[in-house]
Amino acid sequence: MLKVLLKKQLLESFSFLFFDHKKGKAKSKGEKIGFGFLMVFVCLIMALAIGIYAGLMVSTFKGLKINWFYYCIMSLVSIILGVFGSVFSTYASLYLPKDNELMLSLPIPKKDLILSRLTGVYVMGFVYMALAYIPSMIIGQIGFGFTVSSFICQIVLMMTLSFIVLALSTLLGWIVALISVRLKNKSLIVVFLSLGFIGIYYYFYFKLVSGFQDLLVKVMSLAVSFKDKGYILYVLGKAADGNYVYTGILLLLSILCTIVVYALVTIGFDRLLMMNKGQKRKEYNVKSIKQSSISKTLLKKEWLRFYSSPTYMLNSGIGSVFTVLLIGVCILQKDTILELLVFLPDASMLLIVSMTIIGFVATSNMISAPSVSLEGKNVWIVQTCPVKEIDILKAKFNLHFLFTIIPLLILDGVLAWLLSFSILETLFIFVYSLLIVTFSDLDGLYLGLKFPNMEWTNETAVVKQGMAPFVALFGNWIVVVVIAGLYFLLRKSISAYVYAGIISILLLICILCLRAWIFKKGAEIFRHL
Repeated sequence: MLKVLLKKQLLESFSFLFFDHKKGKAKSKGEKIGFGFLMVFVCLIMALAIGIYAGLMVSTFKGLKINWFYYCIMSLVSIILGVFGSVFSTYASLYLPKDNELMLSLPIPKKDLILSRLTGVYVMGFVYMALAYIPSMIIGQIGFGFTVSSFICQIVLMMTLSFIVLALSTLLGWIVALISVRLKNKSLIVVFLSLGFIGIYYYFYFKLVSGFQDLLVKVMSLAVSFKDKGYILYVLGKAADGNYVYTGILLLLSILCTIVVYALVTIGFDRLLMMNKGQKRKEYNVKSIKQSSISKTLLKKEWLRFYSSPTYMLNSGIGSVFTVLLIGVCILQKDTILELLVFLPDASMLLIVSMTIIGFVATSNMISAPSVSLEGKNVWIVQTCPVKEIDILKAKFNLHFLFTIIPLLILDGVLAWLLSFSILETLFIFVYSLLIVTFSDLDGLYLGLKFPNMEWTNETAVVKQGMAPFVALFGNWIVVVVIAGLYFLLRKSISAYVYAGIISILLLICILCLRAWIFKKGAEIFRHL
């Protein structure tokens, strides 16, 4: 039974290589080969990037005779990459997989089920860890000189670190699962966590270069601090440098940690599965139901669809997040922004630059583009309701418009205050905001009706890989760039006010044409989807 479970778990862990979950079918032979080459290419790029940083450290550490410090740092990097690469798969495959009820209803020993799932977690963690560990150890052997003792110890240490990654991933995955079952609104939490992760990623990315330079400058003091205050880290580095005793000690400790974690998971497994504090029993209370208009009801339906999907919110509403961030930057970094404006070739470009910024953040929202396809196979429900197709399309339009325009108008006011715009300039950016949002909204709806995908099995195929969102996003960005580029070329022969007025008139014409098509021919297309 354990052998069968292990095979099942490994197939699930690497099913992305053979099965397209978005389309709900197996990949073709060509897709498998192409995806395989892509995965190999990505792994090589990661290994190359890590190897470059490892080479810089080796060249610095070699003359200082602190080989152990290099191995310590790279071992820690490997552990971190392994843990963060596998912790969420731990949550999804070990604690709260979708087949829990089915597997627990079968006559399968619980210890075999847990052991097979832990094996899947171990393999994923090992793969991520090896991406950093193997190239860094190769660079170390080349830079510091090959020795049999260090080679043997590093092979053993690779297994040791994989057990440590398994233990840490299992514990962190348990925390993630514990939090997850207690949450009421998981979609919103997922969005905030994803945005927080993106922010942390870019923060550390921009700090990486300066931090790496500090490491190279203060290497001796850091090495002494590691040895004095974190002796276990010194032991880790010396083990990789060829110390058999330290290698054996770490191997025994890692095995002991793995056994303890397995015991804890076995003890608390049932309790975690049965815990579901995020959902409370609902009691029906007799109360009057407030009647709403058709437009409000349909808008609420669109909002609940948007609000319930983290994928939809993150990918289609990111423009509003950029808008809020830009408002904060304009307020907190006012002096810095004003200093940068002196580099503009012409002061009259301030209005067009502001319109360009507004255009980019406004068109980054793509809520209306995938909204038609997201109806999917349930589109017959709204088609059979006693409502007009025009009202359904208006609701999709209104959600995009309201979600985008509210923070954008606040940004307009902040830009007008920051750049000391006149009343006329302020009026221009407010009108442009209304027009560009309406244009991108209708444009997305038009593309959604022209390129519908109603056969999807995973909404990611519509939101992230659909033709309509792709063309809407990059097409609208091209429009914004063309508007800015044309003025840059014509700025000596036309004033910013006249140019902004012409652009506003052209956008208004496009809006009227798109609106007429959507509410006539588009409604007919939606009726027959």
